[in-house]
Amino acid sequence: MVVSGKLSNFSLPEVLQLVEEGNKSGLLTVRALPNAADSSQDHFIWLKQGRIVAAANRNDYHGLAHLIARRQLLSKAQLLGLIQKCPARTPFGVYLRSQELLTKEQLQGLFSTQVIQEICVLFELPDGTFHFTNDVQMPYLEMVGASVPATEVTLPGLRSLRNWSALKDKLPNLNSGLLSTTDGKPQARLTRQEWSVWGFANGKIPLSEIAQRLKLQAEPIRCTAFRLMLTGLVEEIPVANSGPAKIKEDSRIGSAASNLPSADFLTQMISFLKQQC
Repeated sequence: MVVSGKLSNFSLPEVLQLVEEGNKSGLLTVRALPNAADSSQDHFIWLKQGRIVAAANRNDYHGLAHLIARRQLLSKAQLLGLIQKCPARTPFGVYLRSQELLTKEQLQGLFSTQVIQEICVLFELPDGTFHFTNDVQMPYLEMVGASVPATEVTLPGLRSLRNWSALKDKLPNLNSGLLSTTDGKPQARLTRQEWSVWGFANGKIPLSEIAQRLKLQAEPIRCTAFRLMLTGLVEEIPVANSGPAKIKEDSRIGSAASNLPSADFLTQMISFLKQQC
């Protein structure tokens, strides 16, 4: 099945969350629009059962080899020969380690650069499109043999994000409250600020008041709440008697209405989530 959409309607963190929750396998292609800050080639993210196994900004399956050569871990000539010898359906990194050419630590560093850094850059795209298809083979030459849940990339990526303009319309409203979706203490590795905000996730206190209690500005509290939402730890809910700021909330909802996904897209996404891998 193929699912396509605009990042202005459905952000990349939200798409990755859906893919993980749906336990999906396939290729997610992200393309910046011509007027976007990143006007380079397409970006590719491969997933297996909701876990990211590789990412690249090239489609020749030599991205990992190029990164290894750039770090001078192996020469280009060596890598070309090894690519030919790598057994079918074996991650290239696993093969290199079996030949004692790279260590586990070196492969972990390559995976971090290849996957986490590549995807985090995409969070700042002001606009673009995404395209997911599950009718693809795994890119074994791009794989080090590691994988990570999609949301485990999202959380550090959003923490390091400096420019939130691409996601500003996705941030929760200051008049909304947060409600914890977990029965007990979250298992995720949270920062002190994230723990503090999660501690108020009882569905009764608006974000504006949480910000005052924690002595935080409006934007940082909204960004922190969004990170918790994208990791599935809380959900945004309306808070009764939110006060005069309700007018501002109504105005924001009205202005955002034009950015809502189309009915066709929502139908497509529902079918996507229901489909078995």
